[in-house]
Amino acid sequence: MGKQRKSWSVEEKLAIMLAVLSERQSVAEIARQHGVNENQVYRWKEQFLAAGRQGLNGAKAQTADQRLEAENSQLKKLLGEKATGRW
Repeated sequence: MGKQRKSWSVEEKLAIMLAVLSERQSVAEIARQHGVNENQVYRWKEQFLAAGRQGLNGAKAQTADQRLEAENSQLKKLLGEKATGRW
């Protein structure tokens, strides 16, 4: 049987993001300490910073469709970066 995926709460993700943004440790070290894949931490960081930018711009809360479109765009970008070897 396959390995079961861990579901991270918003509070756990926030704690990890604050640790990353403090820059006291590398992302690799923080990921290892929390048992998270390093790539996942980078994805959360990108999402966290994007949401912060929206908040500072005074943007209204996104609808579910807008969130899905944004996630779709982000995934396409990541796939393109992987395909071009920019990882």
